[in-house]
Amino acid sequence: MLVSRTTNRKVYRIVNVTNNYNSLRIHLDDYVSYGDGNYKHIDMAGYYNYYYQVDRYVEIDNSKTRYERNSHEFSNDNSVIKITDINAALIYRAREEYADMQNQNTSLQTQNDNLQNLITLGKSELDERNRQITTKDEQIGKLTVQIKEDREEYKISKERYEELRDLFASLQIQNNDKDQEIEKKEDEVKKLREKFDSSREKILDREVKEKDTKLEERIKKLGADRKKIRELGKLYRQLIRTREDDYNQDKIDEINDKIIEIKDEILDERKISTNDVQKFFEKCENLAKLRIEHEKVLKQQNQYRTQIEIPPRY
Repeated sequence: MLVSRTTNRKVYRIVNVTNNYNSLRIHLDDYVSYGDGNYKHIDMAGYYNYYYQVDRYVEIDNSKTRYERNSHEFSNDNSVIKITDINAALIYRAREEYADMQNQNTSLQTQNDNLQNLITLGKSELDERNRQITTKDEQIGKLTVQIKEDREEYKISKERYEELRDLFASLQIQNNDKDQEIEKKEDEVKKLREKFDSSREKILDREVKEKDTKLEERIKKLGADRKKIRELGKLYRQLIRTREDDYNQDKIDEINDKIIEIKDEILDERKISTNDVQKFFEKCENLAKLRIEHEKVLKQQNQYRTQIEIPPRY
């Protein structure tokens, strides 16, 4: 059986055909989704049709069959079932998978390049700071030795003392220049971290919008109550915050009870299958987690703007 990624139309092989009074029952090699379960057959109104023979292939729209019982007799107008060519179906599926793989590869490559650039920049800054610290340690060591020697030679010659004093002043100027350079690098590191969090925030924002759009499409497709689904998303966000903040068990139980109540209401309407309802709940919970993570990144960005992350040196 072949399944389209963009539609609910599936391709089946005919394994047998039987006449049932005024209808034709076509037996298939895989399951068709009905409102009362999954069955390996589909019934058509009318007598034996020459086109529907064993080992031929048919294309069936499961988005329409799932609203009917397995004994429903569908009309022979190609709206639900039609004869198809397996080679054409294979080519169509292959093109869909190839396009999907290309899109995924491009997205992953872009993310990999961005992360690699950030890692390279961060490593360069760290190496530079380590080099500066090593240089300063060497300078301090040399300066300490030099001062000791200067004190011993001070009594020998006043002229020599003046030369050593000038040398010490020169070293102090160089030390101040290094301090300014290190402070500049510290500012660059801070900006780099802010840039990293900004990129992360953009990625999360895009993922939130994409998942939210897909959820809206699924709501429209299955005819779900949009207000209940949105309320479900709010409840999941409240549940996550409560678990992370103070873990109030009574409040957690109250939120879970409301979630179960919405689930029961949707199932009682009998518009959506139990499997699709479960998927709705999983998608709502995943979207809620993503929104919470997005909020945390935004909060961290705001903290960067209001305080200095790297402590000053004394």
